[in-house]
Formats: sequence, structure tokens, C-alpha cells
Amino acid sequence: MTEVYADSANQGSCKRDGYPDQTFWMCYVQGAHTPTYFYLTEAAARKEAERLASLPDNQGRRVFLLKAVAMCVAPPIIEWKEVKG
Repeated sequence: MTEVYADSANQGSCKRDGYPDQTFWMCYVQGAHTPTYFYLTEAAARKEAERLASLPDNQGRRVFLLKAVAMCVAPPIIEWKEVKG
């Protein structure tokens, strides 16, 4: 289940789990962990990128704003085979 958080610091909403069914942005700090929050507006993502860039551990690191432009889903393939016996 996707949880939506009101992010007053960024004046927008972000999602931590699940996948949004609309355009979203993520912030990636070079050399850091994989992004975990989805931002529903570019403005909210930019504010978060600025906040991340200003953290002491991120000094000198680039913060990239990533925008989802498309997605695809591969259905699971279930194959049955008879066994001898």
C-alpha cells in the first residue's frame, strides 16, 4: 500500500512506498543511497534537492533531480510442465 506524506517543508507531497501512477520526481545524491521518496511536484523535489545539498555529509556532492517519463510492467510468466512419474 502506498502511503502519501504531507511534506510541509517542501510544500508538496511525497510518497515513500509503492509507485505513483502519475509523473513524479526523485532526488539522487551522487555517491549516496538509492532515492526512496517520490515527489508529486517538481517544486517539492527541487526544495528537497536544495535541502539534501546543504546537509554536511553531502557537501561537494551533486544532487540530481530525476523525472519519471514512462514505465513498463512485465507480467509474470507462469509455465506448467508435466513431470514423469
